Amino acid sequence: MLKYFSLHVTTLNPGINSHEPHTHTCDEMVIMIEGNTEMQIGNENFNGKDGDVYFLGANIPHAIINVGKESCMYYAFHCE
Repeated sequence: MLKYFSLHVTTLNPGINSHEPHTHTCDEMVIMIEGNTEMQIGNENFNGKDGDVYFLGANIPHAIINVGKESCMYYAFHCE
């Protein structure tokens, strides 16, 4: 049974960061719906596109940027 669950959908215009690197006290899963992104997870960067999934453990610094020429969209799930 989950103690906590949330979901949000985010759309970013080209060149836009979601936010500065930050952490959550729970795990997060980001599912790319459309576009091209780069996710900073800790000290590493990972490219993502439609259908890719980023898994982020609790308390791991992360941020995402739209590196494409079109808007990107993703679902972000938080759960504990």
